[in-house]
Amino acid sequence: MSTSLYYAFGGGLGHQTRAQAVRHTLGLQGDFVMLSAVPATQDQTVTHLVAPTWLEEDLPTFRAWISDAIQRFQPKQFFVDAFPAGLLGELCDFPWPPALELIHIARILRWDSYAELIHGTLPRYAQTWLVEGISAQQLHALEAISAHTTALSLQYPPEDSRSTEFHTITNRWVQQDQPVWLIVHSGPDDETAELLAYARDCAAQEGAKPHFVVASPGTPLPDESDIERIDLQPASTLFPFAARIITACGFNSMQQTTPWRERHLCMPFARRFDDQFLRRKQTLEKSVSRQ
Repeated sequence: MSTSLYYAFGGGLGHQTRAQAVRHTLGLQGDFVMLSAVPATQDQTVTHLVAPTWLEEDLPTFRAWISDAIQRFQPKQFFVDAFPAGLLGELCDFPWPPALELIHIARILRWDSYAELIHGTLPRYAQTWLVEGISAQQLHALEAISAHTTALSLQYPPEDSRSTEFHTITNRWVQQDQPVWLIVHSGPDDETAELLAYARDCAAQEGAKPHFVVASPGTPLPDESDIERIDLQPASTLFPFAARIITACGFNSMQQTTPWRERHLCMPFARRFDDQFLRRKQTLEKSVSRQ
């Protein structure tokens, strides 16, 4: 069976979560190998190769590490998530094997900022999948390097909610006299604190007195004495049990809360390349158009 190699570099686990959705949506068979800079998820059906952090300071060695991975796994397809030139521009002028099919998974980028990294020849993609609406500027740039550019509606794989921890949490919530407001964020801690403050403000405006739950791997803060803190992965399994879901405006958060949009409260944060403000604007416009 063929091997697919998925290049998922970027902060946090969002790129890996999207990789699993891409795999599920496209029905990829065979071995699935993920290259990333963060520790692996617990999915035993995925082979993870984690790059040493110091490679980001040495682009020639970084490119050699990628070439070694391609040589080792001999993939039929090489997926590049989010950043068509790589996170640092490391995929420019790359010595791709002639028979390797390159596929780009495109989400919103702040293209003016990202384009500053591009020095040299960009990869030539056989297919670019657009997993959300992107700016005209970004679309024009991707069409110039892609044989085909096509929209793709991602479907996330079914989530296993059979764990003892899941049932313990949800059983506790069912017995609550208060509605559960779930704040989900992978960090950093100061952003989690902002989301909690935002949730408190929204509850006050609604006249609600919810039971706040923070789903985050970060450190509990002093003002969380009345807060339940959990670190269940994936937190999206808990969405059906929450009266409100509060998140940032990252790609996966906005995608996975779609079935519960009427319960969803979101706050965009500034990112170097990701435009959470544009994503929130597009989501709100879609919600209005459906009404």
